[in-house]
Parts: sequence; structure tokens; C-alpha cells
Amino acid sequence: MTELKIGDRVMVVDQCITGKIVSINHATASILDDDREDDGTLEFRISELRKTITVMIKADFDPTLGADIVEAVEDFEQLLCWGGHFGEVAQ
Repeated sequence: MTELKIGDRVMVVDQCITGKIVSINHATASILDDDREDDGTLEFRISELRKTITVMIKADFDPTLGADIVEAVEDFEQLLCWGGHFGEVAQ
């Protein structure tokens, strides 16, 4: 597993919580939740966190292809949020 560090964007395994790591203390990390309503942080075991990726699509991208890409990204995000694993075959 990739070593996590302060500033990494992460998601919590089996939960739809994402954010940025703001501190690490031994086996736990504090993340600033993307959906927070205050300035607080959430604490999780490092083993419960996975790095996330950000996909950006240029504004002048061909819209006939753009919808397919947006749908693929949404499907990928849903897979990550609900604990999907790479290499598994969808049933």
C-alpha cells in the first residue's frame, strides 16, 4: 500500500467520506472532510484510508465524448464509495 502523507487526498474505506490529511499520529490520521459543516477534522486509522485521484476535463472537450467520460468517472467514484475492488468482475 502507498504510504500516506500530510496533504494527500484520501477516502475512507466502506464510507463515502473524502478529504485531505492534515495530520498523522502513528496509526491514525486526521482528515479535513470535504463535506464538513465546521472547521473540525475526523480521525481514522491509516489502514481505513485510500488515496484518491482527481480527474479534470477541459472545458473545450468534445461534448459528444464528454458525457461518456463523466459517466465513467461517476461510475468509478460509486465503485470506490461502495468498496469495489479493481480486478473484480461485476455481476
